[in-house]
Amino acid sequence: MPSLDHLSPAAIRTPASSASSRLAVRTSKAMASIITIQVRERPLRPGTTYAMDSEAVMDRALGEFHRIEKHCSRFLTTSALSKINRRPDRWHLVPEPLMAVLACAYDAHVQTGGSFDPRVLDRLTALGYDRSFHLIADDPVAAAADRSGDGVVVDHPSRWRGEAEADDIDPDIPPPWSPRLRRGLRLVHLQGRRIDLGGIGKSVALRRASSVLRRATPDFLIDAGGDLVLSGHPSPGTLWRVGVEAPSGGDEPLAVLELSDTAVATSSVRVRNWVHAGRPVHHLIDPSTGEPGGHGLQALTVVHPDPVEAEVWAKTLFLRGAHGVEELADRHGIAALWVDWRDRLLMTASMGEKVIWKQA
Repeated sequence: MPSLDHLSPAAIRTPASSASSRLAVRTSKAMASIITIQVRERPLRPGTTYAMDSEAVMDRALGEFHRIEKHCSRFLTTSALSKINRRPDRWHLVPEPLMAVLACAYDAHVQTGGSFDPRVLDRLTALGYDRSFHLIADDPVAAAADRSGDGVVVDHPSRWRGEAEADDIDPDIPPPWSPRLRRGLRLVHLQGRRIDLGGIGKSVALRRASSVLRRATPDFLIDAGGDLVLSGHPSPGTLWRVGVEAPSGGDEPLAVLELSDTAVATSSVRVRNWVHAGRPVHHLIDPSTGEPGGHGLQALTVVHPDPVEAEVWAKTLFLRGAHGVEELADRHGIAALWVDWRDRLLMTASMGEKVIWKQA
């Protein structure tokens, strides 16, 4: 089994650099994630200086995450998103980064037939996700519930209300999301409903940061809290290796993928889960029920050429649940793997082609 340097929902092992190149690394924190960039530097000629200013290039790429966070975080009271959420019944002139993320979110809503819906914010706050997640995780009441044995480790799908009890729920399926977007003028009207842009905002930052890096080098990796963009080669003749972490934790990955020129996104209930009003809940809300979704699933990973598409499909497929995920992924040609409540690792045939090792 390959050893991995570190693990996250999708973790990376970087093959050793050759004498003809080296990996420059830069790390920052943004969007509630540790952002790590690795760039392969190549010398102009053997024994000479390297061809680009890697520090400056990586700084510009990291700046995309800070820019999106500044304008699109619901946890920053000064962000443009917080401003329009305070008055979603009015027109607003918004900065370009927020308009770009809003446009991607709306396109994803249409593409997925409403399964991707940023209007879940009110439900998230009602369930207690009204502040940055580390503050929820540090809540002594939630911690006490977890220690008592009534915590949120997924051991059966019925632990998530709205899944095993789905027949008892009267679905209040919201109408299609139809914000009024004047993209050229950067004018927005949310039609009265507040929104959350966390996941798709990070994927847009990944897309923009990779564009910055690609203008300077074909060989780089961006890890944004387990969501990845992998381009080119870490060293001559090698591909990037990605270890898929078990939702239950542990040092060994469930599988190792070998990838290049693609993106990876994961939807998981491992980290963002907590106890609210005596019951375990998580952050992946099914807009058709208003309850935590993903019946029978613990985690799902998608590989797609575009980081925004990877994010959208990871969330959409997760919400479909264990019994519908494979059919939906195959229908749209999505490379996906997932872990069900029995800790079984399952995947589409297109994902299987990328796997170089998996647990028996």
